[in-house]
Amino acid sequence: MGVVQEQRTHRISMSTTNKRFYTTSEILKLTNLSRTILMGLKSSGKLQAGIHYVYLGGKPRSNIGWDLEAICLWMRQSAMNAKNAPYKAAEKIETFAEMGV
Repeated sequence: MGVVQEQRTHRISMSTTNKRFYTTSEILKLTNLSRTILMGLKSSGKLQAGIHYVYLGGKPRSNIGWDLEAICLWMRQSAMNAKNAPYKAAEKIETFAEMGV
């Protein structure tokens, strides 16, 4: 079995286990994010405690459990926001066409 097929099989089997929270290494494989990006999103507050992840021991120094569904939803929303960003920026630009110039 090739690497790509093995990754697809791994993703399918991981996502159908009805697990609520995943380890960091599992989330990295399932989302295709790097550890640096994932932790940067956590540090910046884009991924929020209680929504995208929890502290499994109840304290910040305990292991993190990641919510795959919430992270995937955030990724989809971020992609839509990025796609629409140029249009939103263009709406803010003032125009002087009404003045007959």
